[in-house]
Amino acid sequence: HAFPTLPPADHTRYMLRFLTPPTRKLAMTSGISLDTPFHSAQETLLLLFDTQSSPSTAGERLYNLCQTHQTADEFATELIQLARHAFPTLPPRDRDDLVLDRFTSGLRDHTVVNHFILNPPTNLSAALQVCRRYDSRKIQEITPKPCKPTPMCQTYILPPSTSTRPPDTRPPTKRT
Repeated sequence: HAFPTLPPADHTRYMLRFLTPPTRKLAMTSGISLDTPFHSAQETLLLLFDTQSSPSTAGERLYNLCQTHQTADEFATELIQLARHAFPTLPPRDRDDLVLDRFTSGLRDHTVVNHFILNPPTNLSAALQVCRRYDSRKIQEITPKPCKPTPMCQTYILPPSTSTRPPDTRPPTKRT
């Protein structure tokens, strides 16, 4: 890599600068962000634009792919594309089963993965619905609830304690 003196965290940003706006948009909708590690971004771009890529390379990527900064839908789309490229002659039903297996095991949210272990989805659409439900719950948990301040007239002020000594919390002793 012939980067000017840039910290590694900026390599992806630097590479994206050289793409045309439509190509950059395609890259960004394919899961590449400014925070994507350079090697992952490079692999994704090669997958998108290297039409000479071999089915074995696509198959290897399919088996090693895990969800990163993508949504569940984007992750599923990438898996479908890889499966079509890696196994063009596989019957569609078998390819769908393969994608479903890779999808359920490659998700980043371990709560959802555990859910799928206990309740295997019947197809990719069902799996995506579960992921969307979990995502919407997470958003609701993260969203702060508005609080209503209590008016001063409704606050209770306790009178000061008359005793200056703290209460005795020792257990009673037996007298003989």
